[in-house]
Amino acid sequence: MHTDSSPLLPVEVAQALRDESVIVTRHETWGHPQQHKSIIIWDEKGRQYWLKIQQQDSPFAGIGIEAHALNTLQGTELGPQLLTQGCLNDGTPYLVTSHVAGTPLSDTPLTEALTEMTECLAAMDHLPVEVWPQHDGTHLFSTRPDLTGILTETLNRNDPNLANRITTATAAATPPMAVPIHGSLGLSNVIVGRHLTLLDWEACRIGPREFDLATLAGELIDAGRTHEADLWLKTATLL
Repeated sequence: MHTDSSPLLPVEVAQALRDESVIVTRHETWGHPQQHKSIIIWDEKGRQYWLKIQQQDSPFAGIGIEAHALNTLQGTELGPQLLTQGCLNDGTPYLVTSHVAGTPLSDTPLTEALTEMTECLAAMDHLPVEVWPQHDGTHLFSTRPDLTGILTETLNRNDPNLANRITTATAAATPPMAVPIHGSLGLSNVIVGRHLTLLDWEACRIGPREFDLATLAGELIDAGRTHEADLWLKTATLL
């Protein structure tokens, strides 16, 4: 499927793509309900891009939030490049990003990406809080009550200080430390390629770093990669 290149993906083309019954590639959100439709597109030179169109309204995630984050991330390698954004005829937001070549962490041993993963978290700690997407005061762990149960087994195998730190962040009405976080750090949102890139920033916000740690650990445990979940939590919490 080709698009006009000047400007890249005008609204009429995005509208037509949504209205067609195109096959949606879902590798960014395997196993989870999507808030958006992701469509792979090409320009006339064969260059590959991703079109994302908002599918559902959510107080915790949205295309506008992702566009805000990707603008903030320009100049870093933390996320894909935001190429354009706009609204369809009915006001539905969409955006277009560069395609990130690589393999999702769901198909990659954690050891091959662990150093870059921890470097990503450290880099996010230094992003400007004042321009990062802001949300209401709802505590993040209330949106994922499963994380507490998922982590129990892992925490019992790790040292008490680590367990206390994460369970405190889980239970606290006010997070103990608020930093820029990804908010949806799943295995398929981590792409290991020329450099490590995080996809799908729709749920990013200011919040407890422990939420990102717990989200990835939970997905590793669900995938039967319990040893890697242990390694992830032990390594990442040393930052």
